[in-house]
Amino acid sequence: MKKNQRILVFLLGPGAVFILLFTALPLFLMVQKSLFKTNYIFSEFVGLKNYIDSFKDPEYRAVWGTSFLYSAIICPIVTFVPLIFAVVIYDLPKWIKNYAKFMFFIPSFASGVIISQVWRWIFQPRLGLLNYLLGLLGIQGPMWMAERIPAIGGISLMTIMGGLGFPLLIYLSGILSINKELFATARIDGANEWQIKTRIILPLLIPSVLLMILLTMGTGFYFVATILEMTGGGHGTSNFMYDIFSTAYYKRRIGVAAARSTIVFVLVLGMVIAKRRIEKRLIT
Repeated sequence: MKKNQRILVFLLGPGAVFILLFTALPLFLMVQKSLFKTNYIFSEFVGLKNYIDSFKDPEYRAVWGTSFLYSAIICPIVTFVPLIFAVVIYDLPKWIKNYAKFMFFIPSFASGVIISQVWRWIFQPRLGLLNYLLGLLGIQGPMWMAERIPAIGGISLMTIMGGLGFPLLIYLSGILSINKELFATARIDGANEWQIKTRIILPLLIPSVLLMILLTMGTGFYFVATILEMTGGGHGTSNFMYDIFSTAYYKRRIGVAAARSTIVFVLVLGMVIAKRRIEKRLIT
């Protein structure tokens, strides 16, 4: 049986069951719940009321601003700092590359809850490490987790430190997959290392960069444990996922939470479609 035939058999057989159970069915149930006012005991069909009420809610509108603010802080740093490191170190000795990957991955080894406890001490206003170091410079540190902008900055910093390793690995893998004959040919034609990195490596890494932009923008929407441990969602620090979590489990508004989940799904789907179109235009 040919490869294409095997793929078709899988999609029509166990693949179809997998897609139905783990993708289509949960999505259908989410959309269905979004049309009801329900707490899993009593249900009342309300149509689009959960969506309308969500957008009328000023707290939910603030969540949009906060979520995109997280993404605006996290996305450029987590996308481009590892890219720069990867392009710089790809041709260095293997032990240097391994050391760089290890150092970038260290913050992601521990669980989010444990890391949050460490950062809570760092951001502690009176006895914390960060304000102590600022005090040595004669700077009065803020009440980090008690003020909106410092709290958002601190949470973003925590997320950035834990998210640098994966992009670095993706970029290095992308560079290693490039045909080395391109480098040899460029050197024969007189290209120096800077020209090879900027005119060969970077353009070929565009698909990986676009993927990282999409993933890191989503990071600003999705992390929950960090917000839960650091601020409990207070001081205007809630993002999309924490808002959905608190709406469902604290407020017991299951239908509203499902509606907001559907909204985020549509938003991310739009980002994926935009990413693919941009990628096609840049590559072609």
